[in-house]
Amino acid sequence: MGTHITEPLPTPRTQAGRDGLAALLAQPRSALVGLDFDGTLAPIVADPEQARAHPDAVPVLAALAPKVAAVA
Repeated sequence: MGTHITEPLPTPRTQAGRDGLAALLAQPRSALVGLDFDGTLAPIVADPEQARAHPDAVPVLAALAPKVAAVA
């Protein structure tokens, strides 16, 4: 796939976050990556039916999907 991470991963702020990232990196094929849509993948808008994912989100998620168990 043509999408590659070009920036370092952010450092989680909590021990639980660091443990979660370590587990994800250790066994990515066992991982479920769950993301919120409004405010995370798409800007918050007054009419939810008008919400659209950021244009860069879709190809990144498509590149991630075959590397983990599931993306939700």
